[in-house]
Amino acid sequence: MSTDWETLAKEKKTNVDSLIPKDWILPSELLSQFNETTPVSVLDISNKFLNDLEIEITESYTVTQLLESLKTELMFDFGFERAQFLDDYFEKNKVPFGPLHGLPISLKDNLHIPGYDSTLGFVSSIGNKSEFNEFSSYAKLLFDLGAVFYVKTNIPQTLMTADSENNIFGRTLNPSNLTWTAGGISGGEGALIKMRGSLIGIGTDIAGSIRIPSLCNGVYGFRPTSSRLPSSKQEKPTREVFVAIKSVTGPLSVDLDGCKLIVKETINHKPWKYDPGCLRIPYNAPSIEDSTKLKIGVFLEDSKLPVHPPIKRIIKEAADILQNNGHSIEYIEQFPSLDESWALSWSSFNTDSKATSIDKLLSTKERLIDSLKLPGLDAYGRGPADIDELIKLKFKVKQLTDNWLEILDKFDVIIFPGAPGTAPPHDDYGVAPYTCIWNLIDFPAAIIPYGRADATIDVDDGAEYPEKLKHIYAHYDASKYDGGIGSIQVVAPHLEDEKLLASFWHDEDANDYQAVSPRQALRVAINLKNLIDTVIPDAVSDDKIKSFDLNLPYNDLMKTVYEAAGGVGNREDKFSSARRYQACLVFCLLKVSGWYDTLADAELANNDIYSARSLFAQKLACIIIDNEKDDKYLFISMLCHRYSINLNDEDSDPENALELGSDVHSLIITTSGYQRCIKWLWVGWIVQSRNDPSEYVLFNGKSNTSFASHFDPDRIQTPLYQNVLEIFVAVLYLILYTFVANIDSIPDTFNIAELILYAFTLGFALDELQRFYHFGPSYVTFSSAFNDTLYSIVFVSLGFRIMSVYSFIEGSSEMYNITSQRFLAVAAPFIWIRMFFFCDLYRFFGVIIVMINTMMKESLIFFFLLSVVIIGFLQAFVGLDQADGKRDLTYFIVTNMLQTILSGPNFKSIERFAYPYGSIMYYSYTFLVTVILLNILIALFSQAYSEVIENANEEYLHQYATRVLKYIRAPDAKIFFPPFNLIEIFFLDIPLSWWMDTTTFNIICSKIMLLLYAPYLCIIANYESKQARRINYNRKFSLSDDSNEENREWLLTDGYEETMNDEANRHIIAQAVERQQNAERMEPEFAQNFPEWKKKLELLVPPVGKASNLGVGVESYEIINHISKLTEKVDVLIRQNNELKKQLQSQK
Repeated sequence: MSTDWETLAKEKKTNVDSLIPKDWILPSELLSQFNETTPVSVLDISNKFLNDLEIEITESYTVTQLLESLKTELMFDFGFERAQFLDDYFEKNKVPFGPLHGLPISLKDNLHIPGYDSTLGFVSSIGNKSEFNEFSSYAKLLFDLGAVFYVKTNIPQTLMTADSENNIFGRTLNPSNLTWTAGGISGGEGALIKMRGSLIGIGTDIAGSIRIPSLCNGVYGFRPTSSRLPSSKQEKPTREVFVAIKSVTGPLSVDLDGCKLIVKETINHKPWKYDPGCLRIPYNAPSIEDSTKLKIGVFLEDSKLPVHPPIKRIIKEAADILQNNGHSIEYIEQFPSLDESWALSWSSFNTDSKATSIDKLLSTKERLIDSLKLPGLDAYGRGPADIDELIKLKFKVKQLTDNWLEILDKFDVIIFPGAPGTAPPHDDYGVAPYTCIWNLIDFPAAIIPYGRADATIDVDDGAEYPEKLKHIYAHYDASKYDGGIGSIQVVAPHLEDEKLLASFWHDEDANDYQAVSPRQALRVAINLKNLIDTVIPDAVSDDKIKSFDLNLPYNDLMKTVYEAAGGVGNREDKFSSARRYQACLVFCLLKVSGWYDTLADAELANNDIYSARSLFAQKLACIIIDNEKDDKYLFISMLCHRYSINLNDEDSDPENALELGSDVHSLIITTSGYQRCIKWLWVGWIVQSRNDPSEYVLFNGKSNTSFASHFDPDRIQTPLYQNVLEIFVAVLYLILYTFVANIDSIPDTFNIAELILYAFTLGFALDELQRFYHFGPSYVTFSSAFNDTLYSIVFVSLGFRIMSVYSFIEGSSEMYNITSQRFLAVAAPFIWIRMFFFCDLYRFFGVIIVMINTMMKESLIFFFLLSVVIIGFLQAFVGLDQADGKRDLTYFIVTNMLQTILSGPNFKSIERFAYPYGSIMYYSYTFLVTVILLNILIALFSQAYSEVIENANEEYLHQYATRVLKYIRAPDAKIFFPPFNLIEIFFLDIPLSWWMDTTTFNIICSKIMLLLYAPYLCIIANYESKQARRINYNRKFSLSDDSNEENREWLLTDGYEETMNDEANRHIIAQAVERQQNAERMEPEFAQNFPEWKKKLELLVPPVGKASNLGVGVESYEIINHISKLTEKVDVLIRQNNELKKQLQSQK
């Protein structure tokens, strides 16, 4: 028989659950398989247990069903009404209601919304919506900014435990593992945000209540300084004691940008108008740029409160990365005792002994949850008994605050554990000294999820736990914490909230994952090779591989490919080890493809099968690239990150899939993801890291609209800007050459134009030598050989010019001048043809240059054969000439042999030479050269032409990628473009670099580059600041950064006009759409049948997905589908026949 409180709790929960749309409810037989003792991740459940249709219907609400105790109030009607109001407002006024217009925000249960309870998990508070008729101050402020509220989330009983459980709504479970706690007291917020049921939520924090759910669930949370954000008019479990620790309100979010957005917009909206207790301090974010090097303190643990091995490892790894990025790191060795600080916090919580949360429980005699029954808290004392003890307590807190201020005075921020470990099992969290210390002394703090616990490396360090912590502190057990999401707490001094948030900004968004080791890469590659050997047992045509018409189950195959990388967890979970290991799949597949190419060359008998397997490996890499939707993961982790593989017990030089694919002319070059990555490199959205030029990072500054932020000499490294500068210098070089080469009278001394021309040439030549030095013979290409020939001719001209100017022999000066001028004239065709090489990034010229390069490579076969023939016949002719004892026709022989190749044979001139032997040899030579070798050359050129034209797009994409990567692979991170490289070499490198410290030298180089490139940087900064506005426009409307580069006529809702603001742009688009719709409605019959037409159109969609899943083409799928239907009909006939037989037998 249930008690009164149980009946009330059940009715309340039933009423809330009844608001869930029936289409969103999962089958009870599925839900019954999972509870708080089931060690599974909700992130995996939809893929493992639901079919495609069920996922489509339910994935948006899977979190609420599987974590059914996540919410306390569902406000869907309230949210829909609010959203409709905002839509109508925008339609009428053509401007947003506020900076948070239409942003869905979830709220912790204790924030009041008129018409909805704020029970705090107390049964006695059910129905308390009648006690208030206004918003909490913070909810009201967000509402006025345009937010949409749709759900209130679960909290723990009494709001004083780190496990969000109560008798009304039950226990909130952790989405990453149902056996782990979701934290408290904002645990419902943490779990909802982890599952993307909310992007931004509002919680409160009195001992870590924002940060604990953040670190348990792997989301971001920010605890501001008290009185910066509104916190009045909230439901509280006890009387508000202003002399104790004050609860603060703050955001939880899927990323730090969400936290920054909420804090910035809240303070800009003058929160003191909503809560008089808020400080009248405007938002004032300091200017912390990427070049700013921070002083960061690192705190590992208080030995009396042991921190688990995974957290200490994660903090050390983060500190090492920050130090490698140039920041100053210092470990904090001397600090006030956290154990004593927790005792002060515990006393502060117990300041008011007259009205406690327990009184509310006693009023209904409801059950006390397990996490509140932990014995041992008495070891930390009690609250102050009188005013004298209260004064002593406040004095100790003041001393503690001063001590920590003295420590933080040496740093910009400090890194601190957020908790002893990752999310512990239910009811095991215990006390929270690592978060509560900052509530006690009122310092802002934020949680950043980072890393994971790994039982294989995070072995128990044998830490000794004091006896008083036995039941109230999380003890480390590697098996229980394995796979838990790690975190870092970042802290700043009192009231320096903006500085704390600004310190997270970095214009380099680096790889989120530690690279797999060389031996791990080898194992992944071997696994992939075994897989390919299994599924491709015989030779298959290239066309079938490229179209994936292989009779292989697509989904099962790709799942196996991903699993070949190892790891655990769902690949969609960015914190799973599987996600980390799978980042090397494209690289490993290209390596496997290379292995098969080697086998194909070594075992000619099996060339076809190995070639097929090589192509299939590349096809799998293409599929992986096409399947990946996370741009950063694809570009930085998969394509741009350099991996090393252990081969023959030696680690190879690091390579990335991007450059490897270009070098081996892989099929992945044609994928959209690869080309987008190349494009982002081209425009400078992906750059080489300042701290490690071998690593690629995303350039976060691309969305900064400030002109000054883009006026940076480092932006010259962008391939686009290098190419423009290269073309400009080439045109200038051509103009200089034209002026010098066509001068009417040669001066006796060097003029300015000559000196500049030769300086340019010297700069070009030294640049070529530098590249050859760094890259070796691989740098030698047709274009580099062509350029070197040009520079050699100009230098010969320079030599004769110097001899003419400084000649002491009478009459020789004029001869040297003429010779110099003639050599300079010879260079003209080279200088003009050279211009083509700067245009190969444009498709028309690119295809032509690819064709020329291919023909030059093919002609090597011809010239090899020709040289052998020429040498053989030359020796024969010379032998015939010297048979009479003298050799006087060598010039005649060589001339005729060359003329035969270039202009045809001259039989008359050879008749008088060593007749008849000379004629016979000459006829034979002519036949070999003109009939056989020249036709071979024609055939080779024809084949090269046809191959290039047939694969023109692929060849151009390869040419484009190669050229972009050529800029990226420049040997020097400091771009002193010729002839400015002469300044670098003779005024910087030679006199300074060998003795000056690197930092000072780099600063000097940057200042000189700034001076040299200032006019060009103005153009770049102006262009990029305009692009930044377009990027922000795209982000505002949830579009990719590279959207709206062109206005597509058939897309009515796209387009961007840089001369207008965002609202005006959207207004123009909305008006255009409205005009189109009105025009279509003018004649009712015009659009009458369009709905039916769209249904017919859906029926015409080819079953590409279903065919791919079976591993066959669409045509084959149609046949298989008909066979399946016939099989079903035959099965029905057989079943009916058997039933008839049974009926006949029964009648007998």
